[in-house]
Amino acid sequence: MRVHPIRQGKHARTALIFSMLCALATISSPSASAEVDAPRYQAVLKASAPTYVKMGQISFAPKSAALTSSAKASLRLVALKAKGVPSIRLKSFYTKTKESSALMRSRSLSILSYLMTKGVSTKFSIISGGNAALRKTEISWYPLEQSQIVNFTSPSVDAVTWQVPAGAKCAYFVVAGALGGTSNTSNPGFGALVKFARRVTPGQSYKIFVGGQGGTADLLQSSAGVGGINGGGSGGSATGDDWFGAGGGGGGWSGVFSAATPLAIAGGGGGSASSENFLTGNGGGADTDGGAGSSPSELLGGGAGGKAGSQISAGAGGIAGEGSGAIAGTSGVARQGGQGADSSWHGAGGGGGGYFGGGGGASSGTDLATSGGGGGGSSFVPAGGSLGFATLSQNGSISIKYSNWSLSTCRI
Repeated sequence: MRVHPIRQGKHARTALIFSMLCALATISSPSASAEVDAPRYQAVLKASAPTYVKMGQISFAPKSAALTSSAKASLRLVALKAKGVPSIRLKSFYTKTKESSALMRSRSLSILSYLMTKGVSTKFSIISGGNAALRKTEISWYPLEQSQIVNFTSPSVDAVTWQVPAGAKCAYFVVAGALGGTSNTSNPGFGALVKFARRVTPGQSYKIFVGGQGGTADLLQSSAGVGGINGGGSGGSATGDDWFGAGGGGGGWSGVFSAATPLAIAGGGGGSASSENFLTGNGGGADTDGGAGSSPSELLGGGAGGKAGSQISAGAGGIAGEGSGAIAGTSGVARQGGQGADSSWHGAGGGGGGYFGGGGGASSGTDLATSGGGGGGSSFVPAGGSLGFATLSQNGSISIKYSNWSLSTCRI
């Protein structure tokens, strides 16, 4: 801020005030973020300072910059509230055009000097307000940021309640769905990553659900990988005498609810199907179909992958592959992924949980072809939010940053 010289005369200020003002002009405003580490996906977002809010005004006599006793009494109350705020703005108005700009600055400096004697030490800005019906200087500021990050990382079918703390006005949510379960060397589907912001009111309660990773089925394991907590469908079991392995379970969804109404849901990834030494069905990522099984000779069709859930319906189970023993996957339903089909050789992958669950993969009817992966569960993204993949997650997670300043699309 450039400090303009003040004319010598009846409105002159002391050199001390000049030096104090210059020193204050070099003080930077405090950091707009108070970031706390979270295990995986963090709600790390720099908050934006709100606009200035008028907190009071001081009136002056004609051609004077002197503070009256009533003005000083008002400023003492202002000083009690202003300690620790990041910035104060002084805006002076005049009633006649012949009143000089130097007089306006002198009035602002009178207020600045008095506040500093009362222990207020922050960044000040001085501007002209132009013509008005009253000779006055308005005092405005914006509050010091008060923010915190809270994380939820433990999968649970029971809701955890988060209550908005005092002073919070905006909350930024990062919601990660869970990874599907792995079977042998095939790849499970990633959960979704939903980010959104909304205005909040202290005392409001939100229900938090965190999804769990789908169960893994190791090579030569006959029992299916279990579905992940919150809607993951179980994988298909290996039921024959010469089986290669079972399918992985679908990942569970994570979500934020207001009472029974979903505000955001991040779908879980589909579980992968069993394989031994050739290609098989990978689990579908959230909102993505599961991969189909295959065979090395390409003469026999593998089981189809489960379909992904959508915004209006659950994903269909995969269509059974060739062979008399082939079985179709189970379709998903609301919030729940379908079960992967059993097979005498290669168990199919379970569907991911979601707003609507993904379908379970289908099995092949021969040991020469593999089964399909589970479809990913669908996500529910609020207006202004974003959707991606949670490529770093195993279990799901929810991270929330709340602040009395603006966050993302939530503007104060």
